[in-house]
Order: sequence, then structure tokens, then C-alpha cells
Amino acid sequence: MNHMFVGIVSASFAVVMAPLIALADKGLLPRRIDSNLGLLSISGSSSSIPIHGPHSLARPLPPRSGNYIAFEALTSDHSYNVASNLWALGARDCKSYPGIVTGVLPVDKIPDLAQLQGITFARATQSRSFAGSVFSQADAASSSPLARGRFLVSGAGKRVGIISDSFNYRAGMADGIASGDLPQAVDIVLEGSGEDEGRAMAEIVHDVAPGASIAFHAFGNGQHDLADAFLTLAGLAPGQASKRCQVIVDDVGFFAEPMFADGVIAQAVDAAAAAGVVVVSAAGNDNKNSFEDGPWRTSTVHGVRGFRHQFNSDISNPVTLLPITVGFGDTVFVLQWPDAYKSSAPDSPSNLGAFHDVDIYLHNPDGSYVMDSAGLRVASYNHNVGNDPVEILSIRSFADSASYALSIEYTENRLQGSSPPAGSLPLIKLIWSGNSSVGGFPSKTGKSSIFGHPNANSSIAIGAVAYYQTPPYGRIPVPQSFSSVGGTSIYVDSLGSPFPAPILRAKPDLCAPDGANTSFFAFDTDGDSAPNFVGTSAAAAAAAGTVALMLEANPSLSPAALEAVLRASATDMLSPGFDFDSGFGLLNAAAAVAAVSSPVPVRVGDLDANGCVGISDLALLQAALRSRSSDLRFDINKDGRVNLADARSLALLFSNPSGTCP
Repeated sequence: MNHMFVGIVSASFAVVMAPLIALADKGLLPRRIDSNLGLLSISGSSSSIPIHGPHSLARPLPPRSGNYIAFEALTSDHSYNVASNLWALGARDCKSYPGIVTGVLPVDKIPDLAQLQGITFARATQSRSFAGSVFSQADAASSSPLARGRFLVSGAGKRVGIISDSFNYRAGMADGIASGDLPQAVDIVLEGSGEDEGRAMAEIVHDVAPGASIAFHAFGNGQHDLADAFLTLAGLAPGQASKRCQVIVDDVGFFAEPMFADGVIAQAVDAAAAAGVVVVSAAGNDNKNSFEDGPWRTSTVHGVRGFRHQFNSDISNPVTLLPITVGFGDTVFVLQWPDAYKSSAPDSPSNLGAFHDVDIYLHNPDGSYVMDSAGLRVASYNHNVGNDPVEILSIRSFADSASYALSIEYTENRLQGSSPPAGSLPLIKLIWSGNSSVGGFPSKTGKSSIFGHPNANSSIAIGAVAYYQTPPYGRIPVPQSFSSVGGTSIYVDSLGSPFPAPILRAKPDLCAPDGANTSFFAFDTDGDSAPNFVGTSAAAAAAAGTVALMLEANPSLSPAALEAVLRASATDMLSPGFDFDSGFGLLNAAAAVAAVSSPVPVRVGDLDANGCVGISDLALLQAALRSRSSDLRFDINKDGRVNLADARSLALLFSNPSGTCP
């Protein structure tokens, strides 16, 4: 914690307290901006606001670059007109889409943003990442060498598009190409700023599919920017046909992506697949960090501006506090409910946005509200009506474990009601990222955590298995403890109209190996002196490389047909068949490529059928000689006998003079 900042804040509040509370209190907060933007405008240069209490806590603010904060704004005017006004305010990197504008804005201009004509709602965007000279163990763990050797594929002629934070921001691409960790053909369509996680993904893709070329596109400043990245790499954006990739893989998302509808990113994924592009997405690293309850139960307990949700069913003894344990580090709680998402179709007059307004508050264990050093309740209280049914609450803890509680409060609805009409709010769902936990209602926790575009119908969502926990390493595969689980149903369409019944999708599709080596990213965790890339990000990259191999073997495969083959050829895990923890099983590149390939003539001497004649085949022949086998498969020189002459003949057939195989 920045203790100097604590002192400065405490000393200065006597002067500025009144306008700060006015800005951040929901009753006076401009309906055009979210509560996180309100906090940013009072935070000065700090990245957090201290929280008073028995434990060392703070409110982390959305990350910024220098004095700039990324935002997305819904517009009632033509978005180009709004973008022009934003430029005049000092905004940068503004992009206009129908009904929405994204960009970055100086933090001190947030109050002006709230007053800007044509903006109906603006929020700070918070992204989430599912984080040569080096050999990637994911290659062997997914049986890719067998696929390449047996069917003579390398991904040649295929282009894999990667969407992540950055690629060459840290200036390591040239070294990666020189060392052979990256292909010669790399096209950076749009660079970003970050840790070059996209380049680390490219190294894994290159290990699995060394013949494929790479394209990269940064994810941008908001959901519409990420959707545009998918469309650009699919060759569907205006004037971008030359950027078309056959495979797109991503490892990023936004906390505000819809849980219960297909948002603009999911719509872009479906459009790419409809155009014949295979989309692979990291499933996420949130394990089963989720809580669900429903339908809404209005308690008799009044909160700040409305009645709280009751978590139990005993009306005589209502429980309105949800116990949580906050661990060391940052935790982001995302609360959503089935409702219309205005951002899913921002330019459509048929989409009225959210009907309900729901808020979330942080409490001490005794039920009192947790207050920050500005004298404000720690909460998320956006004006949801007409916007999105999304609340995001972030907590930074400097203690290993601290006990608190959450309350969820119904503020109003489009009809000015103080409680939801019967049957109109079937579910509330809380997903959190970070080292925290929710207790008290075990039957309601441990639910699905895959949401947003990895849950799109056309995405191939990938969970993670440690590379050393796979059959090629002699182990039974199990998912990584952090790998996100599926089971999030879609309730409404992009215009907010409810489906006749919720749509439940089989996600994740499968798991793939992670924890493999890269040349620079991120830490050495297995003691071999090379950094290991852990997370569903790395697993998704391994799967994308396999897709490139499959498309070289059979270019006519549709995305749906290819996905079906991946599912059918996977090595089963956990319970038989599909499950929401591991999908259809562990990626098996050799089986997947075999299923879509024409038969390849077996090479003479290729006794283990891996497409290569080498020392492993000689070992098999030597074992046959020791056992005095008469099996004519070992008659390499075709003289009708199995003897030492066959060993000499096999050595002359080595695919590589050293006898080594992939």
C-alpha cells in the first residue's frame, strides 16, 4: 500500500469531501457514467482508494495508462459526432461503431464526459486475461509430433490469427524469429501495450504447427474493439479481406461481457465461423468461482436505496448477507442477471436495455457497511435501467484472509417499481476472479464460470491440463485447478427478448496442455531454466496449432465439422463423455488429424508408425531379434528372414541421419 497516499488523502478531505460524496453517491451520480468512473475522477493519481477497517484493504481502480483510462460509451446521437466531441475533450484512439464509441480519455475529463451531449452511458472497461531455442512440452503432450510425422502436415499455407494484449511491445520479436521460436511470417495488424502474451502464444502455435504463419491483433479498449479484432482477422471488416486467417485464437475478455446473452464479441465469433474461420478461445482461469441464486426474493430488510435480496427461504428469519473470505491480492466480483444488454445491440431501438436496477455492497461481518477513506460505501451501484445488467466490485487485500459479506439490493426498474414483477428476475449470478471465496450457501456456490464469448455457440472453448499430467508423460489427465467450468445458460437474444427456454451449451469443448516452455514468458515453474506459460491462454494456443494441422490435412473442413472431430477424438477425462469441467476430454492431435486425413502410405522401416524412421524403430527391431521373432513386419530388406541384415537396412532408411524423430 502507498502509505504516503493515505496521509495525503486524509489531510485533504476536509476541503473536497462534499463534492466527492456528491459525485459517488448513487442518488446524485450522473446516470451517464458508471460508479468506477466516478471513483476514478476523485482518486488523483493513485491506483486505489484505501478502505477503513480491521484489515488492510483498498479499492483497486480500473487500470490506466498514464493519465488515460479506457472507456466505452453508449450513444444516442450518431457515434461519429460523439467521437468528434470526445476528441475535443482530449480523448485518443476513438473508434466509432453503430450506437457506441470506444477509446481512452484523460481521467480529469471524466466529469466532462458525464455531461457530453449524445452519451447515454459510459463505463471504464476492465479486461481479463486467461494468462526456436525453446521446446514446448505442449507439443508432445498433445501428440502433435505424431500428427506431423504420420501425416506429413505442419500447418503450411494456414494463417493463425492471435488476439491478446501485445506482441512486440517488449521488442523481442526479432530475437524470436532468429532463434526459430517464431515463424518468419508474422503480421502485426494492430499492436497493443502489455507483456507480449500474444508472442508467447505464437511460440506455442509455432511449436505445434511450424509451417503456419502468424497474424496478431490487440484486443483494444472495449467489447466492440475486440469484436472488430475478430472480424478483421476473419477478413470480414471493411477493407480487411487480405487479413483473413483460417484460425483465430484469443485469450482475453472483458468483465462486462454478457453472461446471459450473446454480446457483440460472441456475435463476431459466430460471424467468423459462418465465414469458415475456426475460432479457439481460452475458457478462463476462474475454476468454480461462482454463486447463483434465484428467483429473486425480496426481503423485509431495506438497504441504502432499496430492499435486499434474501438468500434463504425462511421469511421469518431472512438472511441478506452473503459471507465472503477475501484473500491476498485483487478480487473482481461481477454481478449479472438475465435481462436485456443494451451493448449487445446498441443502435437498435428494439433493445431497451436492462429492466432492473440491482446493486452490490460490501459489509463487515457484523453487517455494517465497509467505508473507504473518502467516506463512501464500498459498492457497485450503476444506473442499470436502459443500460446493461452488470455490476463490478473490486477489492484489494493485503491480508492473507479477511472475513466480510456482500448484500445485493434491488433499487428500481423501468416502471419505477421497488421490487421486480413476479417471474421477471429468475436468477442472480456472481463470478469472481482472484484469491477469494464465497461461503454460507454451499449448494449455491461452485457453479459455472465460463461466460462471454468463450461461451459463444461457435467458439471452441479450451480448458487447461498441465503438460506433465498427460498420457505422453505417463499420467492420467485432470484439469488444472484454476480451469474455468461451463454451464452458463443463455436467457435472452441480442435485443433482450427472452428465449422460450434457457440455452445451455456444452462448454468447455475440450482441454489442452498448458505450462509449456516459452523463450521469455513468464516464470520457470518446472526447474528446467526456461519460463513456463501457465493458463488456459497457453492451452488455447496449443489447440489452435492443432487446428492448423487439421486444416492442412483437409482444407474443406467447416468449423462445425472440425469442432465435432476434435470432440470425438479427444482423450476422455473425469466422467465418461462430456462434463462441464473437462468438456469432451484432452486434445489428441494425432487422433484428430488422423480422422480428417487421407491414408498415408506406411514408410518401410517405420515400425512405430509415427511417420519417421529412426532409433525408436531400430529399438523395436533389436527387441524382435533378441526374441528370435519371425514376424515378417521386421523383414526390412524383404529377403524372407528376420536377422541382423534387417537392422543394417533399417539404419540406411533413417529419415534423419542422426536417427532422431520429431
